[in-house]
Formats: sequence, structure tokens, C-alpha cells
Amino acid sequence: MIKNKKILIVGGACSGKDYLATRLAELHGFTFGVFSTSRPPRKNEINGEHYHFLTDKEFNTQSKEMVVLAHWREWGYGLKEIDWITDSVFIFTPAYLDQLSKEE
Repeated sequence: MIKNKKILIVGGACSGKDYLATRLAELHGFTFGVFSTSRPPRKNEINGEHYHFLTDKEFNTQSKEMVVLAHWREWGYGLKEIDWITDSVFIFTPAYLDQLSKEE
């Protein structure tokens, strides 16, 4: 594996983004970047696997540590810098892509 390289998967709903990320991790050992959110978990979602589920207060405090950040409805979503540094495969929206600096 090439050190410090990132794979960003961007696509529409139901286009296979999660499947591709999972397969890259299973077959090639890539690590999957888990986003943080202030929304409550849905049934069968696992904290730390699907998202890092945070309270509103935790999310607002930790938002300073995020490389990309978005809000949808009343919830926040973001990727912590530590996850960006340590992981290699990410599912991004086009809005997240616009937030990355050219150096990243």
C-alpha cells in the first residue's frame, strides 16, 4: 500500500459506495474512515463502525478538529482530523470535496 494516499468514494444514493469501501477494506486491508455525527443512531447502527455518535455538545466541541463538516437538518456530520490522518478509504459528498485543501 502506498503510504499517506487516500481513496475518496463519491457517488449518488444507492450507487454502491459502502459496498466498495467494505470490499477495499476486506480484500486489501484499507482502513475505512468513520465520520462523526450528532444524529441519533438508527436501528442496527454500531457506534465507531457506522459513525461516531456524539451529543450536540460533544459534536460542537469537536467540530474544531474536523477536516470536513456539514449540517443536514438539525444534525452535524464531520470527519475528525485524526481519522483523516490514520485511515485510507472515505465516502464523501461533493460538498466535502470542496472543503478539502489542495494540499490534502
